[in-house]
Amino acid sequence: MRRHNARETKPHAVWRPVETGDHQLLIPTVFYRSEKRLPKLTPMPTLLETRLTNRFRVQPNNANSYGTVHGGSVMQWLDEVGAMAAMRFAGASCVTAHMGGIDFDRPVPTGDIVRIETYVYEAGETSVTTHLAADRENPRTSERTPLTRSRAVYVALNDDGDPTSVPELTVETDEGARLRQAATDA
Repeated sequence: MRRHNARETKPHAVWRPVETGDHQLLIPTVFYRSEKRLPKLTPMPTLLETRLTNRFRVQPNNANSYGTVHGGSVMQWLDEVGAMAAMRFAGASCVTAHMGGIDFDRPVPTGDIVRIETYVYEAGETSVTTHLAADRENPRTSERTPLTRSRAVYVALNDDGDPTSVPELTVETDEGARLRQAATDA
């Protein structure tokens, strides 16, 4: 095991996938990052600057035999939009480290829209936590009903594929503070 040098920052852990036959395990890998190698950070992004909304129309190829959206399609859309918010915040590529529990409140029929909203509400040393919300939206009336709420954690990576530091998150408005509190309470 590598010894910790006093000139280095605290240890970081990253979950790395390991193939074992027909299964994939996530194994924690601990490393230390030297302060000398940390990138210069841009001004701190605000919560509202990370807020994204995207819409996906449920097509027949997204539907199950009941004519409603596959849960896996919604999970993919949540992950993709969450990663976009994380990358916008981190200024670097991000990979998914954790997805919170996802419970679907209702089906979404073919032809309706799944609206995904996300924003960063917490930042660690190399990790970014996003709030994820999916709603069913009627394309003719724009009426929305909640579909699911969750969170995802992403790890920022440098060009070599190693975890890299992320900036601090700032909350400058009442709306930003309300969104952060709502995500923290969820």
